[in-house]
Amino acid sequence: MRWKMAQYRSNNIRFVSVYPSNMLNLDYFFRRKLREVMGSDLPPPPTMAFCSICHQQIPD
Repeated sequence: MRWKMAQYRSNNIRFVSVYPSNMLNLDYFFRRKLREVMGSDLPPPPTMAFCSICHQQIPD
């Protein structure tokens, strides 16, 4: 992994590393790391409504 990251850096390839510890809040970590690498934000995630009984997504 260190070798690959060094290759990316030496060839000016931007990358985002995601680790198993990031999986609990992947959206947060990915957006934060992408902002650091790219210098801009992704649009906010869409809001979704769920049925309180069956927990299925309710169409907008």
